[in-house]
Amino acid sequence: MIHGLKHKEMLALTASIFYGTVMSISFTLFLETHKQTLEKYRGIRIFDIISIIFVSISYLLFMNAEYHISLMLIGFGLLLSILYAPYIFLKIDGDEFSKFFTEVNLSLFFTGITTLILCLGITAIIASIQYLFGIIALNALYFYVWIFGYVFFAPFYLLSLVPKNLRFLSSDEYEHPKFIKFVVNNMLSPLLIVYMFILYIYIIKIIIIWELPKGNLAYIVSWFGAKGTITYLLAYSIREQGNIWLQLVCKYFYHALIIPIILLAVGIWVRIDQYGITEPRYLVMLTTIWLSGSAGYMIISKSKKLEVIPIFLSLLLIIASIGPLSAFNVSAHSQVSRLEVYLKENNILVNNKIKKTEVEINFDEEKEIGSILWYLIKTNKDEYIKEWFLKTDHINIDDDLNVYAMEKTKNIMNDMGLTYIDYYRSVKQRPSSHVSTKGGYSHVAIPLEKYDYLINIGRQNIVSDKWLNEFHIPNTNSLKLDNDVVKIEIIDYITMIITSPKGDEVTFDLAELFSKEWTENIKMSDTNGNFSAEIEVKRANGRLTDKEYKLKFIDFILFVSY
Repeated sequence: MIHGLKHKEMLALTASIFYGTVMSISFTLFLETHKQTLEKYRGIRIFDIISIIFVSISYLLFMNAEYHISLMLIGFGLLLSILYAPYIFLKIDGDEFSKFFTEVNLSLFFTGITTLILCLGITAIIASIQYLFGIIALNALYFYVWIFGYVFFAPFYLLSLVPKNLRFLSSDEYEHPKFIKFVVNNMLSPLLIVYMFILYIYIIKIIIIWELPKGNLAYIVSWFGAKGTITYLLAYSIREQGNIWLQLVCKYFYHALIIPIILLAVGIWVRIDQYGITEPRYLVMLTTIWLSGSAGYMIISKSKKLEVIPIFLSLLLIIASIGPLSAFNVSAHSQVSRLEVYLKENNILVNNKIKKTEVEINFDEEKEIGSILWYLIKTNKDEYIKEWFLKTDHINIDDDLNVYAMEKTKNIMNDMGLTYIDYYRSVKQRPSSHVSTKGGYSHVAIPLEKYDYLINIGRQNIVSDKWLNEFHIPNTNSLKLDNDVVKIEIIDYITMIITSPKGDEVTFDLAELFSKEWTENIKMSDTNGNFSAEIEVKRANGRLTDKEYKLKFIDFILFVSY
């Protein structure tokens, strides 16, 4: 880890270096194809300058990025530019692009394998030196080995593999790799036909029984479209030499894709109408647009410029990664709008501020409010609703602590007078709401001014509605044979009764432990005659069922005088 950089900034910097590297490769391929000499730039590689600028800009854009999906989308979008960068402003046919697509994929495959072997080898050497000589300081090198491998070594090795003489690809001397011929003819094409056959049987089934397609159908159709597109691009230049499976794919794939695309569009539209847009649904929409555009172009166009397919996808991915139409922004505004409607309808959001409700709202709406809030918090979009809350303590938790998303959601729901309901609960069953309270541990000796004895009870698990335990106080009277016994009883999981050795009782209502947030250990005291008792609670955990608390465990110190 580079000193001084936080995790989020380190991720943004690494991603930005990757973007700049990809841009550098793309510019190199573009300039080499157009035969522009680098000497006239007096040794300065113009595409490297542009790449450095791109790294700087992308780092500034993403160093405060709230969701990592943006990094992934723009990275993949730029990676696709390697496929079409050499052919910008050039007129080529589909066969030539298909051959280049094949060579680039082979180059990427061998680059990945070679870099992996190199990095593993260097890592093994460092580990051996550490083990044999005990040099712990070498731990820091592991990270830089992999950065060196994939950021510096891999790009140059990839460029050495990618064909420089692209016109050679369109000549008769070019021989298609036998490995690719075998895979496309005997593996990819048959599997794609079988996959399509199964998909169409399912389509016929849902038409007959007339029901909405299953939610995961989106991923099935998307996989079918992506796998088919890759197979098509690899197979196009050998379509005349292929077997029957390959010829069927090259001739009918995009026609066969039309009905699954329609089904995909209907399915995602219904779910967006019901539940709004999320990042996964946004990506399904993006896939639908890309497959629709690609299919339409390949069916209608006579020129078959295959580079249009990756260019179109690359543009969509870059649009989806940054700006107002990005997946992050669109999904955030969609879910915030849905939440706003629910809150306003139930008079919880009034004049753009949250107002605690005193009435019980519709079960399904309460469940949906909780689901939306949890999504916004989990994906770091709670900034969009921050201004609604007069009290924002629950919202300003560190972004890296996503583990607290559920706890934050429950706290916000409680602020609004609502109860978080698990999304999978049925309308007939009111859920149990988990409550957990926590104080701090003191390592300082406690002077006893008001009490005679301190008993560190520790953690006690409450396993029944009538829990009883006894604690002995050592006697200081040598004539006394037995120790004094303090009895602690918890009834109905929430009421604590403490009985002195003389039979006097004091009572504590433990529901108070869950009625407010803790800033320190909670103290409760009571007196009955000569018997005085105080409990200092360090931790407590319970469940709320039908508005009644059910204590699971309590961790506390007891002070007594009698």
